Amino acid sequence: MKKAISIASALLIAAGCCSCSKKDSNEKDAKRSDIVTTVSSEENAEKKTESASKTEKTTADGKKEEKTTAKESTSAEYRNYKDSDFRKIDVKLTYSDKEFPYELECIDLSKLDLGAKIPLCNTGEYGDSLYNSEYSLAEENHKDMPEKGRVGFVSRSGDDLYLVVDYSAEIMPFYYEWSIFRYNIASKKPEEVYSWSTDDINRICGEMLVDDNTFFYKWENGKNKYVNAIDLDTLNERTVFENETDKMIHLYRDYDNSICVNLSTMTTDTLTDHYTYDSEKDRFVEDDAGVSYSIRDELDSGSLSFGEFANSSLLLNTDNYTFTSNEVWGNVAYSDDKRIIIDRGYQLDTFDLTKMEHYSSSTNSLGTVMGVRDNRVFLGSDEIYCLIPELGIVYKIAGDEDHICGEGYIMELGEDYHCNKIYLI
Repeated sequence: MKKAISIASALLIAAGCCSCSKKDSNEKDAKRSDIVTTVSSEENAEKKTESASKTEKTTADGKKEEKTTAKESTSAEYRNYKDSDFRKIDVKLTYSDKEFPYELECIDLSKLDLGAKIPLCNTGEYGDSLYNSEYSLAEENHKDMPEKGRVGFVSRSGDDLYLVVDYSAEIMPFYYEWSIFRYNIASKKPEEVYSWSTDDINRICGEMLVDDNTFFYKWENGKNKYVNAIDLDTLNERTVFENETDKMIHLYRDYDNSICVNLSTMTTDTLTDHYTYDSEKDRFVEDDAGVSYSIRDELDSGSLSFGEFANSSLLLNTDNYTFTSNEVWGNVAYSDDKRIIIDRGYQLDTFDLTKMEHYSSSTNSLGTVMGVRDNRVFLGSDEIYCLIPELGIVYKIAGDEDHICGEGYIMELGEDYHCNKIYLI
């Protein structure tokens, strides 16, 4: 019984793991862009910098006087690229049967001392009655037992990892006691920056996920149910969704990467309402569609045509150039002064700014981009791969449920489905 419940709990944790951050955090100059329908701005077309020049002048008494004057010099030419400027090369994927030839930095989370706490479910009458009545585990004594902190899932932001640490009992992960630790990769030190606990057995926590450095979690207090959001930079917390009905709420990431809440009835588990998080309004707004869906699924089913996206363009602005793509939707997974990598979900497009070449490959079976390192693109869904775009060579890194690909890292799960090791991309 315990094993079955633990595995079910692990599915919740794994779901949270798969939804970690949209920032390509390993490369500081990585940039992302959403679909926009505007044309590129000309305000950055010309950039100028001032440099100082020195002139010498001899005065009447024979002394040399040095005068500094400022003169303007034009910096490197600001460039405007369009996808049509590049020579397109369709690159077919070749799956290598060789071992992955690159070594990734590993952080062993299982060896971190994250302390221990006694959650509410282990205190007083609950230490005996709750487990016996709800879970039929009379053979185990949880009363006043401290629970050692275990990492439930991870989010990466630049040189920091955010570890969500569970102190609740194994059969009820995150229900009653958990914390967020900031782990600096360079110093290798974890620091607790947030903690959540309850003094009411009916006030429990639920699903969690991270998006754009914002941590979302669901909690409820009997009939009332809420979603809170925490800014991981400022640790500012606010309530972004609340529902005071008998309906259940489900917090999750949609197929198009939106953060969503679904409501369902307690008896039939039928979806009744659908909400999507609006970052500008900082709250969940009701979606008229009523159900979640993926643009890619709609295209595959034939209910949408590529022509319906004809007026959409993808626009990327950097300090040195703009790039516009009129192809169907996508996200900029990475960009620097040498290349731009666009993840379209089913297709990976890499634009080489030095050779003016566009490498395009079908990646429908590889998953979405989770990180880019040294011209190697890491993709993941059920399995985890590394792709060299211009060559089309694919290495399979992991292919079982014990590995999960996050943005900027690969996570290895331990026997209890908590996070065991992190491999940095």
